[in-house]
Amino acid sequence: MSATCIKCEDNVAMILVGTNGRFCRECFERYFAHKFRASLGKNPVVRHGDKVAVAYSGGPASSALLHVMLESLSPAAFKKLKFQPGVIFVDETAVLPDCDKSRKLSRVKDVLEACSLPYHLVKLEEVLQINEEMDQEVARLSEISKTLESIFHSVKTLTSKEELLYRLRCKLICHTARKLGYKHVFLGETSTRLAINILANLAQGRGGQLAADTRFTDGGRYFGVNLLRPMRDIGAKEIAVYNNLKKVETVFFPTLSTKSKANASIQRLTEDFVVTLSADFPSTETTVFRTSNKIAISKSGDSEEDKVSVCRLCHGKLDNPLSSSSALRAIEFTEKLSLGAYGTPTQPNLGYIARDTQRSDMEAASALCHCCKILKKDIPSDIDCENTALSRIMFDDRAKLNEKEMLEKIGDILLVDD
Repeated sequence: MSATCIKCEDNVAMILVGTNGRFCRECFERYFAHKFRASLGKNPVVRHGDKVAVAYSGGPASSALLHVMLESLSPAAFKKLKFQPGVIFVDETAVLPDCDKSRKLSRVKDVLEACSLPYHLVKLEEVLQINEEMDQEVARLSEISKTLESIFHSVKTLTSKEELLYRLRCKLICHTARKLGYKHVFLGETSTRLAINILANLAQGRGGQLAADTRFTDGGRYFGVNLLRPMRDIGAKEIAVYNNLKKVETVFFPTLSTKSKANASIQRLTEDFVVTLSADFPSTETTVFRTSNKIAISKSGDSEEDKVSVCRLCHGKLDNPLSSSSALRAIEFTEKLSLGAYGTPTQPNLGYIARDTQRSDMEAASALCHCCKILKKDIPSDIDCENTALSRIMFDDRAKLNEKEMLEKIGDILLVDD
């Protein structure tokens, strides 16, 4: 590049950043750090002295997040940040494709030890023990690891596998953070990743949950711990340039969609679409992800009814109440009709039998949002989910639903204090 830097107007520009212009190395590093700090400044969720954990995965985004955060916490930094940092790493190798697991995990430990921050390594299979007393015996974890592996192998589509992995990961990270006293968790989700998530979520029927899934904060949907996205104004290409300039070490772990075709899953197809379109139109991802800024998170009340209307897996708001003309209501009616819930011309009494046999399934499905219902259907019927640990994650509040139904039945005869 022969042009000069648009910031200092002295040095020769060597980095082209999308539609933001050309920068020299020094100005780009300041520009990158400013975006991170400005994101925290525009959304004053983190207070002085708060304990904040970084969800580290070894990938480029989370590695850059950890590095820029360490520089902002340095005593020599301008306007040093004053929160208490930590790191949480989730070992997902139990469900990922074969790789040199031991060597990669060893590299992760070396990177985290070099940061001189308190770090915590947790295995993904521990999410199945959230509703139990956490038993850390090796034999017990080995057994649960096989259970988790069998669950993922039983899921029919790659779309549902990736969705299940993402939700379980978020749930485990927030549960671990709360147990360790962290109030917030930093995610390394970039504007590129958020643009992909927005379109993928819409395609899967999560339009009502876009605000929690893509805005700066999710509102503490998992156990009251805030998932924050301070890298949401930074693109994947900027991350790559920063890591190259700063020599940031990354650890690559294959994902469920590694080496898969573009149409293997909704997430993979959406990623291919956004990345390909952004190559010719750099403002594509920014235009898409900024749409989430215009969507507000609906606040839940303190009543028991408001607490029940949350999906047991993703903790998002349920699509209730539904209007009689909604598309989702039409889908539910068609499913019941195909299952014989209203009988048939030749078997008019089939409806009563079907309603009795499907009662437990309908009660379980009522605690899930539309996307998680589809996920549940992708688990084959021969896998008895009611006896697996996954059912405790999905339906941990079914007792509350049954209690609410019982109270409605006997509400007329209960004595109420004036």
